[in-house]
Amino acid sequence: MAKNATYKGYSKLAEKIARNTHFTCEEVDALLALHAPRMDGNRFRDIMHGVFGMNDDNLMESVYQVFDMDQDGTVGPEEWCLGLSIMLRGTLSEKIEYCFSVYDNNGDGSIARDEAFHFLKTSVVNLPPGEELEEVVKDLV
Repeated sequence: MAKNATYKGYSKLAEKIARNTHFTCEEVDALLALHAPRMDGNRFRDIMHGVFGMNDDNLMESVYQVFDMDQDGTVGPEEWCLGLSIMLRGTLSEKIEYCFSVYDNNGDGSIARDEAFHFLKTSVVNLPPGEELEEVVKDLV
């Protein structure tokens, strides 16, 4: 992860997080300012929608589950910064693993047809005349 030249003047939490991310202490401080004391799913969705323009509820829920590394129902400050570090500045390998985790809903190490179907059905924009959404997505999968 990033090796930051200086940590002076920042909180211990920002210093600790910066050492394990691709962010500087200054950037971590800015990210922590976005983070509420308790970031539940609603706050997470609001930020992801407002800052990153994400509007697919299924996708945001899966991203939330990946960010919530300890699966306690909230995204802590360190989880928040670590998740964003990979999402925004991760290596190709880190991003591939991250994306795979988002689409592997049940965490079994593979993306099953039903998991692919779950995400693809929200991506079909224009249905061909006379086609049903379910059938078009099944054909894609």
